[in-house]
Amino acid sequence: MQAIGRALGRSVGTICREIKRNSHPLPGYQPYGAHRAATAARARPKDSKLAELHDYVKTKLLTRWSPEQIFEAVDQGFPR
Repeated sequence: MQAIGRALGRSVGTICREIKRNSHPLPGYQPYGAHRAATAARARPKDSKLAELHDYVKTKLLTRWSPEQIFEAVDQGFPR
């Protein structure tokens, strides 16, 4: 395990956890199962507020607000 850790630049504990997590009753490491599990566990994107912010800025620009005024309004009151 130490040789694998050195080759991959990871700690021995990380290698042990990965092997334990992805080992099944079948002997050995299951790379395809590990990949599927990692893909399923990947962080899901949060709902974006950028569309709402984009619409807000666009509206203010169309009503002739300066970029500085928009910045101040966004900085003071736009929900984060």
